[in-house]
Amino acid sequence: VCAPRTQPRPRPTRLGRRSCSPRRRRSPPGRTRCGRRRDRWPGTRSRTVWQGFSTRWYWGDPVDSVWHDPTLRDALVQSLKLAVADVVIATPIGVLLAIGLARWHGRGSGSSNFLMLFPLVTPEIVMGVALLLVFTDLFTFVGTGTTAQILGHVTFSISFVVVIVRGRLFSIGRQYEEAAADLGASPTVALTRVLLPLLMPAIVASAAVV
Repeated sequence: VCAPRTQPRPRPTRLGRRSCSPRRRRSPPGRTRCGRRRDRWPGTRSRTVWQGFSTRWYWGDPVDSVWHDPTLRDALVQSLKLAVADVVIATPIGVLLAIGLARWHGRGSGSSNFLMLFPLVTPEIVMGVALLLVFTDLFTFVGTGTTAQILGHVTFSISFVVVIVRGRLFSIGRQYEEAAADLGASPTVALTRVLLPLLMPAIVASAAVV
């Protein structure tokens, strides 16, 4: 009579334990086949404990915070001044330029479109060096202070306003202006009471982008 076949016993390891064979069962996530825990990204475990948000580096620390450091505070105030001036100047100019480029199809429109899109394809470092050379070699009466910084920001930001507003103009079409003209509205009235309210979402979006 043949004896029933028995499964071979696992070979003991050097430590006297059973070997961890990968054929038996899959190990749970985060653990090895021998049961020892493993790090999914070794060497990247943070040793800090999350304790919530802090305003220490903004105004909480009396010495090292941004608001109590004169150098950092002046830089922050200057950045806010440039941002406000850029929005106030670049947005109206960009809106008028977008309307003119969308409605003007005469000679020179292609060159104007190229000049409008040129700041978008120019790297920022090239634009910065070019503006520095302009204000230090050509327009030396402007200087390199706040006025030059505002002019540089406006020159770089007008293109974004033009692109956003022109997209809105092309989606609207000219039927609303033509309907206002048929009802007796002058071009100025059609612009202020018909076209600009329709362009307001694009104007707000372009101001936010600038």
